Amino acid sequence: AAAIASLAAASACGGGGTPAALIIYEAHTAGVVNIFTIDPTTASSKQITHGDAFDGNPAWSPDRKHIIFSSNRNQEDVRMNEILLMDTDGRNVRNLTNTEKGSEWSPKYSPDGARISYAVATGAGAYHLGLMDADGSNQQNVAGPYRFVEFPSWTRDGREVFFSAI
Repeated sequence: AAAIASLAAASACGGGGTPAALIIYEAHTAGVVNIFTIDPTTASSKQITHGDAFDGNPAWSPDRKHIIFSSNRNQEDVRMNEILLMDTDGRNVRNLTNTEKGSEWSPKYSPDGARISYAVATGAGAYHLGLMDADGSNQQNVAGPYRFVEFPSWTRDGREVFFSAI
């Protein structure tokens, strides 16, 4: 897990305050998890999402124009997360998944930005690795079932996805 975290942080850095320079992260403040950015040069932090829902597991699109994340903001059951997409300023939020009796989290773009990998929990208690096109279409479970899945990460050439599962 440490190697994956180091890779994510290194790829999110750049310098200069532009989206390419900012690091995106989640933080628990005032009893809720929201998404923030921080400039590694100035340490200036900005909250991107607001509200009482869980908004976490953020990841940049390769072109740095969008952020994907998991959230329970559109769910009656707070344990159920969907994958959402937003502009870098937190606006224009839209659902990519809408799974009844299921939950998705930990989304990661492929290096070319065409696909997204993510963790999936079905209502039956099984966990899978999911893949979909970047617009949310062609959702499919490609590995599993497992007892748990987390941390999908693409190879640099985008041909494989590594993940943790039990």
